[in-house]
Amino acid sequence: EDKDIRSIFPHYDHQFRRISDLSTINALRVLKDYYTFTFVRDPLVRLVSAWRDKFQHHSKENRSDYVNFHHKYGRQIIRRFRPEEKITPEDLERGFPVSFNEYIDYITSFSNPEEMNEHWIPASVLCRPCHVEYDMLGHFEEQKREG
Repeated sequence: EDKDIRSIFPHYDHQFRRISDLSTINALRVLKDYYTFTFVRDPLVRLVSAWRDKFQHHSKENRSDYVNFHHKYGRQIIRRFRPEEKITPEDLERGFPVSFNEYIDYITSFSNPEEMNEHWIPASVLCRPCHVEYDMLGHFEEQKREG
């Protein structure tokens, strides 16, 4: 039996409840009564990992979640950051390939990080460590030692 967590699993919203789904009163109770923790990754490693997962490794997979991702983000990146003479109709239709340089140009173009996709939004925006008093803030690279 394959016990690995499939890469698609966390993307099903019904699997996990988010604190933002709760009323303010219930959210405050959870933050007070539950053990709260989060793990963060090195931001540069996280950016490279997101590009590899979304635009390099799975660029040829025809799974609907990747196709939708390429259509939503890849097309936008290609239109905005690829020189017009290098855009092919096929690349624009598929939304890939997206080069690492195009991806980084896209990531650094945001003036408001709140508008970024969860795969590359800064952890400080995604996890709100200045607003939530986590019982533990771990680092992905140190999870064996900190876990």
